[in-house]
Amino acid sequence: MSRTGILQLVMVLSIAFQFIAAFMALRLIRVSGVIVAWSLIASALVVMGIRRAVALLQILNGTSQGSMTVELLGLLISLLMAFGIYRIKPLFDQLIQSRQELLAKQIQLEDFNRTLEARVAREVAANIEKDRLMMRQAREAVMGEMIGNIAHQWKQPLNNLALTVQEMQYSHRDRPLTDEEMDRGTTRSMELIRFMSHTIDDFRNFFSPRKQVLKFSLASEVERALAFVAGSYQGKGIALSKQIEEDAELEGYPNELTQVLMNILQNAADAFEGKRVAAPQVNVLVTRQQSRALIVICDNAGGIAADMLGRIFDAYATSKENGTGIGLYMARMIVERSFNGSISAANVEGGAEFRISL
Repeated sequence: MSRTGILQLVMVLSIAFQFIAAFMALRLIRVSGVIVAWSLIASALVVMGIRRAVALLQILNGTSQGSMTVELLGLLISLLMAFGIYRIKPLFDQLIQSRQELLAKQIQLEDFNRTLEARVAREVAANIEKDRLMMRQAREAVMGEMIGNIAHQWKQPLNNLALTVQEMQYSHRDRPLTDEEMDRGTTRSMELIRFMSHTIDDFRNFFSPRKQVLKFSLASEVERALAFVAGSYQGKGIALSKQIEEDAELEGYPNELTQVLMNILQNAADAFEGKRVAAPQVNVLVTRQQSRALIVICDNAGGIAADMLGRIFDAYATSKENGTGIGLYMARMIVERSFNGSISAANVEGGAEFRISL
């Protein structure tokens, strides 16, 4: 088979896997009930597939030669995205099964309660069982929100992944990519894909005590989080600045800290929507306060509403139309449980400020 034939086959496979991934994402709407997030992911995959189809037509028409390296990378990304979405479905199936089991136990408990009127001892035992069941129900609700939030956490990496691939394609049209440029694009794409895979594991293992504690650089983890959102910020016209005054070596779960930072950074970007801010900007400072590391994230989007400020880290508290109210709640749990730290929010001149002490 000629090089052109192999290139066309690779592109056809890439397009097929992108549409397969989009179809699987749409099917997850019925299973998970998360409509907006999975619809956005499926739309992004369809757009990527259409873009590849247009590129294939250009090659077939002879208006473009295409790049074997870029298309192989696109096929790899398509395979990994399809496999990642395929891995999520068992988590939703397990959640649905747990809810069904919980409902069955609730029915059994109601039947059991009808027999308690005659005996005080059995009534006490039933109350204890009921309390335990309510605690489990609350835990399942939080886990359900966390799994649904995977879709929200994936939107940003998927967008950055698409921007990276498009940048490589457009650059290659002007001139052949150097080995250094190809390695840089491949490395960044693989980092995004690994983050998406790790996000699934982090959410699944969030309540598990058996997690490996690692030593890591705080500055490096902050840099990684900023790199993940840089493309989105640039597309929205938001200036993103950083000031790392002092690094610190931490012990804990680095990917969980990245999740906290990306959640706050995404909320900061969302805060500018619908507002006419002349020069939108988000500043990130990494420094030290006494014996603890300190991360300060500040924006100029006008601040947090007074009725939300006192409960912004509470579960299900949100001011967004389609918000889950679980992101900052999870951020607080991660900072407090995994890093024995604290997180706070306050309004400062012109905007909001989040302070994370570790």
